[in-house]
Amino acid sequence: MASREAPSVPVASASASASPKSASTTKPFDSERAHAALAALVPKLAPCKLAKGSAWSVKVTYAPDGHVLSAVPVGKHAAAQSACVSAPLKKATIAPFAGRPTPYVFNFVAGSK
Repeated sequence: MASREAPSVPVASASASASPKSASTTKPFDSERAHAALAALVPKLAPCKLAKGSAWSVKVTYAPDGHVLSAVPVGKHAAAQSACVSAPLKKATIAPFAGRPTPYVFNFVAGSK
């Protein structure tokens, strides 16, 4: 008597069951939106008492899910002011993007609009 094999059934692999927001549908990092998200938070820096007209550069690293991983002022600034500037900027968010964590240098002048 010959044995009969059951018909083969395709089995989905773990990689085939990707989430709806797969890398192919996620857009690349958008530096204009990154800037806009940070610029919207500049008014929250008023308690930092930054010298009017002082130029600031902050290296901000965005995670692919759109939140800020770090915000580190670049240049010669007092430690207390640097911490005061970093905290509000870390609350910026943008739309998720494809790829790895992405650094963005945010430049602004204190006291300007």
